[in-house]
Amino acid sequence: MKIIKLLCLKQSCILFLLVLIVYAVCSRLLSMSMSRTSDDLLSPHMLKIMRERRHQLTGNSSALNVLRKSCVSIDSIKAGREGQAPEGFRLRAALLLVRHGDRGPLLPVRNLSDIDCGVPAVLPAGLRSVYAGYGRAASRAAAGWRARLEAVGGTGALLPADGRCRQGRLTPRGVLQLLRLGTALRPRYAPLLAGVAPQRLTVYYSPTERTLQSGAALAFALAGEKSLGGAVWQATRNVDLCVTQCSCPAARQLYTRAGLAARRRQADHPAFGELVSRLGPLAVEQPPEAPPLRPAELWDALLASACHQAPLPCLGESCVSAADAGSLVVFRQWEARQPRSQELRSAARLRMRRFFEEAGRQLSRGVSGERTAPLLTVWAGHDLTLSAALLALGVRALSAQFQPPYASRLAIEVYEPTPANPQRLWQFRLLYNGEDVTPLVPMCAGAPSGRLDLCPLQTLLDFTGPGYMAPFGGRSYEQVCADTNL
Repeated sequence: MKIIKLLCLKQSCILFLLVLIVYAVCSRLLSMSMSRTSDDLLSPHMLKIMRERRHQLTGNSSALNVLRKSCVSIDSIKAGREGQAPEGFRLRAALLLVRHGDRGPLLPVRNLSDIDCGVPAVLPAGLRSVYAGYGRAASRAAAGWRARLEAVGGTGALLPADGRCRQGRLTPRGVLQLLRLGTALRPRYAPLLAGVAPQRLTVYYSPTERTLQSGAALAFALAGEKSLGGAVWQATRNVDLCVTQCSCPAARQLYTRAGLAARRRQADHPAFGELVSRLGPLAVEQPPEAPPLRPAELWDALLASACHQAPLPCLGESCVSAADAGSLVVFRQWEARQPRSQELRSAARLRMRRFFEEAGRQLSRGVSGERTAPLLTVWAGHDLTLSAALLALGVRALSAQFQPPYASRLAIEVYEPTPANPQRLWQFRLLYNGEDVTPLVPMCAGAPSGRLDLCPLQTLLDFTGPGYMAPFGGRSYEQVCADTNL
């Protein structure tokens, strides 16, 4: 009797397992049928786009990661060695040259309206409340800022209206990058502004909305809401942050020659030219008669997709693929390794003459004891501004890299020896994105500071003053700029 019951029990188990297997097979068949039915409802055109876009997000992610390095993630923005006074010195003045934050592409990129450029869902701790506080401060300051923003072609608002990507406009992500940078640097530079009038902070900006908005976000995070109304705000005349007497025909001619030389190098590698010519129409809306895109323009066109985790652009059934992006990365890396020509270095030095002249003047005022002199100066510019400044300083190891990412900064800090320090000379230090690059500056090679991370301030003032034009035979800036036979 027991044996019969046991056999029945085993038969029940076997039957139960068979039922489970039949159920699983039927479920799988039904799922496949539904999937085919769903695909049958889509046109071949839409199916191809969907497949290619799935591949964009999964294929060759390393290439997209290289692109994204130019975007700079918000949580990666941290203070480096800024404001950390060497032993025996105290910080007396500082200058920050910054690139604006994340923006929409400069050219009309396809599918741009499909990209979400709004506030990311995940933000570093505390940054969302800083953004909300800045929004309230911007609303209170709106009336006083409208004319200043409209003067640089802006909409009249300090904050982007929404999360749409707009051509050449700062995005909410760009605002957050500068707020994050200012929040990180505030403990380092707050002592400079403690107990002094808000006018001791001066902000220069190029004549574009995105640099003014970036400068405002950074100033708010560095010095609080009083900076929006009390700091000194100064518009410059071009991307080189020149304040006055900016025309330099010789610099334009040198850049033209350097550009022609670069295009000749590119012509030696026709595969890259064919790549840019093929991808250009896929990425950018342009009339048939428009000239082919330059590699840098194509790179910029793809950044919006890479920075915001969106599919790469498409035209009809053809899309820019991750493999295409990888090929472009290879070309840009090769391009960055090419030596900078003498024409390019000379052009950069001429372009940045007025910037360094004004920067030296403001730093001199800051350490002079003048009661109204700026102690912290912010210059809000572009990737071209930072690249040209690095070339003018002779920091070739940095100027040869890819374009400076969004919210990059170059800091010049001035230090006074403490009474107990036998070293009586004032010193300066140069930092790029938080890293001390003072030893890389040719003017500081062999300088009698006794330290690798400091350089005599007088060396910098000589560079920004009469010594700046030494590579041009000591002629004046005006004489060299008028010479088109350089």
